[in-house]
Amino acid sequence: MNRNLVAGAAALALLLPCVGLAVSTNPDTPTTLKGNVIIGHMHQADGQTFDNYYTFRAGPGAVRVRVTLNAGTNAGDVEVSLTDPSGATLSPTSCGNCNGGAVIATGQGEQTTTGSFAFPAAKTVVMQVHGRVGYYHPGSYPSYRITLDGTVGLDKTAKPLDVVNR
Repeated sequence: MNRNLVAGAAALALLLPCVGLAVSTNPDTPTTLKGNVIIGHMHQADGQTFDNYYTFRAGPGAVRVRVTLNAGTNAGDVEVSLTDPSGATLSPTSCGNCNGGAVIATGQGEQTTTGSFAFPAAKTVVMQVHGRVGYYHPGSYPSYRITLDGTVGLDKTAKPLDVVNR
């Protein structure tokens, strides 16, 4: 085997976690969250979507999901939904901007919305983050920040998970 090919593959394998490619795009194998903050960068092409999946322990009690979209002069959509282990979508008990079970930040500039979910008992949940760039002008790419607060089994002092979506 070509020595340069092996060295290049090894270097690429070391870099992949640094560019946000370690996040799961498969709902059957979600990424286990360690901290309560995700910072995402929407570098995909105009009109393209992405879906990322995470899992964490929630409850008993209330879990708040705060979604902030920073789209600048561009436009974007970020929808966050929670499901139980069987795949049933959980409905928020209160929400600033929701559609069904999804907490949504959408539009231009900066948009923030918060949804609260009630958990009578502790359970493992799967969080889906769905996003789309509505249109893109040269300059900064849209970004988003998701913060989970309340009764979540996450390290709230951990460094945010940085995700690049392409």
